[in-house]
Amino acid sequence: MNVNIKKYMLVCISIFITITTSQSFAKNYHIKWKERDGKILLNTVCYNQTGRFDKIPCKNQAKEHFTKICKKTGQKKFCDASRYFNPNAHGTLSGASY
Repeated sequence: MNVNIKKYMLVCISIFITITTSQSFAKNYHIKWKERDGKILLNTVCYNQTGRFDKIPCKNQAKEHFTKICKKTGQKKFCDASRYFNPNAHGTLSGASY
C-alpha cells in the first residue's frame, strides 16, 4: 500500500459500552471514533450518536474507556486520548473541532 495513502487512512473503531445511570438502569452505547496515523481524532469520538442526550453520556463513557485501556495496556493512542479528550469541551452540540 502506498505510504501516502496509508498515512491519511482513517480507521473506524467501535466498541460497546455500558452506561449506568442514577436510575439504576444501563444503556449500551455503540461508541465510534476515527483514527489517523495511529492517533484517535478527538473531535470524532461518538460521531455516530445523534442528539445531546446520547452524545454527552457516550463521550463521558469514552473518556473512562480511554483511561481504562491506557492503564491496562499503556497504548499511546489511548493514553493521549485519556489525557487530552474533554467530553465537555467546545460545547458538545456546537460541532467544534479539538
